[in-house]
Amino acid sequence: MRSIPFSSKSEMLFLDNEDEGKLRDFTEAMLEGEAVYNTAYRPWREDYHLIAERVLLKITNAKSYVAKFDDWFKPVNIILLRNPVSVAKSCINNEWGLTTQAFLGNRYFCRDVLSESLLRFCDDVENTGSLLERHVLNWCLDHYICIKTAPKDSVVIRYEDLVSGSHSVVAKLRSVIPELSEERFVASLKRPSKSSSYSKHLRKTKKVDSTLIQSIIDPQLPESDMLGVKKIIAEFGVYDEYY
Repeated sequence: MRSIPFSSKSEMLFLDNEDEGKLRDFTEAMLEGEAVYNTAYRPWREDYHLIAERVLLKITNAKSYVAKFDDWFKPVNIILLRNPVSVAKSCINNEWGLTTQAFLGNRYFCRDVLSESLLRFCDDVENTGSLLERHVLNWCLDHYICIKTAPKDSVVIRYEDLVSGSHSVVAKLRSVIPELSEERFVASLKRPSKSSSYSKHLRKTKKVDSTLIQSIIDPQLPESDMLGVKKIIAEFGVYDEYY
């Protein structure tokens, strides 16, 4: 972990040349099999291999580097997007904090990414918005650079389609991972994610049922609560298909 550069709220954003070099070197070490990191050791499973056939990097706190990762390593890019309202509700239920200031407190992000009017809008939401609205704002800031700069050949998948076991999602994934087993993939969707398992509201969840899937696909909110949310999403223009 000492090889990874420190960043505000753990969000890697506009790193200086030295820290950006550390990020690149650490990622390259993982891809080359030179870095030591934890992985599941389950030799009794049918799909377990002693020697890795590929490396899958789940990037959550360096999404703004998607274009640079593509330039550096030429990977297969799979971008998973989840309804920002669902994300906001989940964060609130789990009592997870906001990382908004990692973005609004970064002078390069404010100067080079956000327009003056959008920056004023963000400050207004931060100062007067509800907790739900501030979490939706957090989602928009977190995904803004990634969505705007992602390589054109990226495979983009909606989380809602993923958890419903859509055949179109499997087809998309198999277009870049031909070895993917549809049967095992769909079966894996029945197991809750680690964040769901650790959630204080879902600790006893053993499988993902239809009720949970429906709550993910269609987060119900009163129309009065949706007015501010719709405005935030419209201002950023990054996830308009829902609202």
